[in-house]
Amino acid sequence: MKPKIRLAAAYDIDAVFEIEKLCFDKLEQFDKNFFYLFLMRRNFEIFFVATIEDEAQVSRLVGFIIAFLNKIGNYEIATVNVHPDFRKKRIGYELLVELEKAIKVIIHELVKSKKIDENSQNIIIELTVHDKNAAAIALYDKLEYKRIETIPNYYKKGKNGIRMIKSLKLK
Repeated sequence: MKPKIRLAAAYDIDAVFEIEKLCFDKLEQFDKNFFYLFLMRRNFEIFFVATIEDEAQVSRLVGFIIAFLNKIGNYEIATVNVHPDFRKKRIGYELLVELEKAIKVIIHELVKSKKIDENSQNIIIELTVHDKNAAAIALYDKLEYKRIETIPNYYKKGKNGIRMIKSLKLK
């Protein structure tokens, strides 16, 4: 069952927040306002959701990804979450692949409108992942993200983050 990836809408926020609560403990999770903020901004932010259809063709939201263009001109992945019941079904992989496609389209449009240099060859995608999240790290490794540093206590005391980057070729 391949997920359908689409732009998030306001009616998705409750389901997105429920997945957020399943994926992170209370001290680490984003609140609903965080998701509404990304939904409303829509400049260079990307907020995709993944849905699957059950046997009765009822669509269920099973994952999401949010990324934004940061102050230094890199795309930063704020969060990637997949409902625990739907992990190991390539949903995170599909979300990341669609994100990379969207980034290429956005950068192409920025070049076309002369907002960035037409000689741009690549853009950096950044993320931070919990150092004990072996499944996520394996996924990022598979998609050719490189580990650049460990950030002590990134999530909270004793929970370190691994900063990873990928150079996305634009041409």
